[in-house]
Formats: sequence, C-alpha cells, structure tokens
Amino acid sequence: MKKNAFILVFLVMISTCTFGQSLQIVYECKLINHTDLPPELHDLKKIIRYSLTISKGVSFLSRDSVMLISKPTKKFSSFCYYDHIYKNYNEDQWVRTSAEFKEGFGVRRKISEINKNGDYQWKIADEKKIIAGAECIKAESPKGHTAWYAPGLPYADGPKFGIFNLPGLVLHYETPYEIWIAKDIYVGHVKVPVPPDGLQMVSREDAVRLSYGEVTQLVPQKAVLINNNTPLNTWIITPE
Repeated sequence: MKKNAFILVFLVMISTCTFGQSLQIVYECKLINHTDLPPELHDLKKIIRYSLTISKGVSFLSRDSVMLISKPTKKFSSFCYYDHIYKNYNEDQWVRTSAEFKEGFGVRRKISEINKNGDYQWKIADEKKIIAGAECIKAESPKGHTAWYAPGLPYADGPKFGIFNLPGLVLHYETPYEIWIAKDIYVGHVKVPVPPDGLQMVSREDAVRLSYGEVTQLVPQKAVLINNNTPLNTWIITPE
C-alpha cells in the first residue's frame, strides 16, 4: 500500500512539473548555527543567493552571489564557488555539479530513490502565511525541519537539494542550521540549462569532492576568495 501511494505521489509530481507554468525563484540562504566553526569565527555571517528555474518538467538551481553581513576581527578565509543542481522529472534524474568536485565529474541519482529513501515524513500543519506573494502551508518533520510550500504553485521542487515530496513548491525551508526563503518569483518563459556534456557520473559526492587544499588552487573563475578584505553588505557574484 505504501509503495502504491509513493508511486502515485511521484506521478503527480511529474505531471505538475511538466504542465505548470515556467518560473524563476530567487532564494536567500542564511546560516544560523556555527557549530562547525571555531568560536573566534562565530561573528562571520553571510547570505547566499540562489536562483531556481523550472520549466516543462526540468529545473536548475544555481548559486549566484554571496554577501557578508559581519566578519570576525580574527583573520579568516573561505571560498564561494559555483554549485549547480539539475533535475529532470520526466527522466527521473538528479544531477549536481560543483567547483567543489574534481574536474569533469558530476553526481547523479534518481529523484524517486531520493524521495523513497528520504528522512522526512512531513506532517502538514494548519498554519498559513504569504511568502513572495504566494500563500503557503506549513509542514514539519520529526528532525525539526520546517517547510512552507505553495499549493498554488504545483511544482515538486524547492531550495537546497530540491527534493521535498510535498504537493507544492517550497518557498521557505528551515533546519537547525540554515534558513532558505524565496524573495522573488518571476513567471514567464525561462530556459533551463542542462548538465554539461561528457561528465563522468558517480553516485556519491565524497567520491569526487576536493580537499580544502585543492579548492585553494582553483582559479578565480571557479572560486571567489572571501576574507577580511571583503566588503560588507555587497553582493559578490559567484563563478559559473
């Protein structure tokens, strides 16, 4: 019974993504927990802007720019590099490429497998609110994650990795570590990029992820250096 229900949900996801309008959504992501940083860097705060384009059953999420809100007095450096996620619901394919990966490699998985093996069993709440002009409904997971999805935008997609298995586009996603929220929604004709030709595909990101030392060797066209000299409150375009 559960298997049949999952198949039905996935078919609905494909149909809504295929026949809905074309959209472009601008998200901003803010880190809210710095447990992975040493205490002296907890004053480092930034916002990362992403764009999600959706059309005819395919979508593309790209990291567009970064802005420092505050920075520590202690010397620091980090990198902001391109990160792309392609989804093709018509072919049940999810592909990620990134400057964080070895040259010429991509990570490919099946959307249906990501959904089926997902950690989230969403519980729909009664709360509603307007986000970027769209009415959204709250959904919560046992892991403490919250998603606000727009049933009036019937796309099975959203920010971050984009797989939520909810009956509408996720416009606000919050975990104990980060907040993603849609700032603008544009309706119209958009062209969705496809993964580059000739990529060698793997199923695990750790198989192709570069070390920090290797990332520091990337040319400026692939990674932007963020440090104490980076101006505050200024959007910095990330490489593509």
